[in-house]
Amino acid sequence: DFYNNIVDLDQTIFIAERLFASVAFQLPFLGKNVHRLIDPQFIPDHLWHSANKEASLKISEDMAPIRQWILSIDWGAVEKKILKWINYITKKITQASYPVIGCTNTLGGLVSGIALLHNIKKLSPDTLTVLGGAHCEGQMAQGILSLNNGIDYIFQGDSDKTFPEFIRNILQGKKDHSPIIHGEEVTDLDDLPPPQYDDFFQQVQQFALKYPSKTNFPIPYETSRGCRWKKCIFCGLTGERKNYHAKSPQKVLEELEQLVLRHPRSPIRMSDNLIPHTYFNTLFPSIAAKFPPLNIRYEVNASLFVNQVIALKEAGITLVQPGIESFSPSLLKRMGKYATVQGNIAFLRYCRSVGVDVLYNLLFGFPGDQESNYLEMIELIPLILHLPPPQRVLPIQIQRFNKYQEDPESYEITNLRHASVYDDIFPENSDIQKIAYYFTGDFQSKAYTHPHIIDRFRKQYFNWLSLWGGDPCVSPHINPPVLHIESMPNANFQLTDKRGLPGLSEKLVLDIDHALILMKNQLMDSDSPLMKWALEKRLAVVIDNWFIPLPTAEPSFFK
Repeated sequence: DFYNNIVDLDQTIFIAERLFASVAFQLPFLGKNVHRLIDPQFIPDHLWHSANKEASLKISEDMAPIRQWILSIDWGAVEKKILKWINYITKKITQASYPVIGCTNTLGGLVSGIALLHNIKKLSPDTLTVLGGAHCEGQMAQGILSLNNGIDYIFQGDSDKTFPEFIRNILQGKKDHSPIIHGEEVTDLDDLPPPQYDDFFQQVQQFALKYPSKTNFPIPYETSRGCRWKKCIFCGLTGERKNYHAKSPQKVLEELEQLVLRHPRSPIRMSDNLIPHTYFNTLFPSIAAKFPPLNIRYEVNASLFVNQVIALKEAGITLVQPGIESFSPSLLKRMGKYATVQGNIAFLRYCRSVGVDVLYNLLFGFPGDQESNYLEMIELIPLILHLPPPQRVLPIQIQRFNKYQEDPESYEITNLRHASVYDDIFPENSDIQKIAYYFTGDFQSKAYTHPHIIDRFRKQYFNWLSLWGGDPCVSPHINPPVLHIESMPNANFQLTDKRGLPGLSEKLVLDIDHALILMKNQLMDSDSPLMKWALEKRLAVVIDNWFIPLPTAEPSFFK
């Protein structure tokens, strides 16, 4: 539980980074200004971009459980464990006499990686230390270099080519003169060697690390890099990468076969930002035919058809992360999404009907948003309680490489600056503006000037999530609300409605025409008696002149 809380809270109060600040930078344990973490007046400015007192008071109330958790922990004991572990692992690694030792990071683990390499350098000055990963892209590499903290080389960007070449040079007695080694884009992913994790599991055993067993540890695998869309204003995950590349279906099949042989019971977690669209007609049918049922997680767009969701299920893709982000047409346009509300709802219907679990977020607090954007979602949520709820409802963030950070003037964002939490965990002489991934700024948002609207929105969400047992993935122990159509022996159809809406029957018998009107999205026809009936029974909604049915059904019905 302690570890899970650390992970969950890292983007909120950077607690995982704070744990290692004393070792990495000789700061107080948990960094500077640690008293702020329990101060009701403290709100992380990278999450809440507002000086509105009413709004700040509300978010302070939401953070009360975090403050209570912090007060419940014996941080003195945690500090002792951290120091004992870092000294233990440093000694074990240096005893292995590796000539080069490196750490990688995503958007967390930067300070812990620096702490480990710093300790290794103190104990073994001749060992070369290297750092790479997502937090080393662009200016961030220069910022990390400003720490002057025992890191010899920083790998910036894709290092599939430059890192092996660097190692070959080191083994031949050659050293790079530049401490920042710039990556080279890989244009043909089929040229990359297949991933192997034998060394990882061997080192876990060698250093007696407490990792999950080899049989159920999620295996990362990559089928593509970049994003085909690249227009979502709030997203900076592709970094400086400009192009999108995907492996050939044949290459993926060959490599999956080896991974499944080596790790037959491990789930596979695809690291792609977006699933390659051509795979639905090529790769997925081949996976379904070649392998026993797999357990794969993928990021997808939410504009898939039911036959594509069925293809995912048949290929062993049991959990997807779609870019839904909102059920407001205006907000989807404002954030540059390709998705539509009708597409988002249809996708959730298909996933619930087919049996694919879904993880997604809803976002709020956009520059220039309107009160009506959230009111329409507040009205919609009670009608879709039978569909998987979002995992989280979050304020948008100004992240490095997203358009808010790169072009703030276009979105009327002023006073752009790094998140203040970085001042607590990095030394004063470091170039924090270059190190930072999270930023804040000043802008107008109705979510912040009308906090009662977001309060209502979030209460709707928490009720929705509670009806699903607190988890958007379907559990055999929970019976979430139902709005479902199934066939009957007499050629009619039965609709079961357990959303709990007042004045509606739990059971309805439908003829073929009434069942068909509830299958697919179509433009609204105000003269259609069937559409009027569906709207009256709250079995459909109209958004942007689209008639959007809500029930789930047997997958074959949608065809």
